[in-house]
Amino acid sequence: MLALTLAMGATGRWSIDESRHARETLPPTVYLSSSYFRIWLLGLQKLMLAHGLVSADELETGRVLQPPGRVHGRLQATRSRRRWPEDTQRARARHAGPLRDR
Repeated sequence: MLALTLAMGATGRWSIDESRHARETLPPTVYLSSSYFRIWLLGLQKLMLAHGLVSADELETGRVLQPPGRVHGRLQATRSRRRWPEDTQRARARHAGPLRDR
C-alpha cells in the first residue's frame, strides 16, 4: 500500500491532507469493519475517482476501460546507496566469531 500511495501522491493531484480526509470520511461501518490496509486502499480509490484518474466501472471490473489521462508528476526511482569497502569491513568484523570461521 505504501508504494501505491507514494506513486499516486507523486502525481501531485492531491495533498497529504486530502489523502487523510479521504480515509477518515469513509462511512463508519466501512471504516470500523476494515483492516488498516483496506482503509488506505479505499481512501486511494476514493481520491482516484474524485480526480478522474479511474472510473467506477474500471474499479468494478479491474480493467482499463478508457484511455488513461496524462499524469504530469511521477515518482522517480533512485539508485540505492553505494556500499563502500569500509562498510563491508565493518559488517564482517561485527559478524566475525567462532561459527563464521568454520
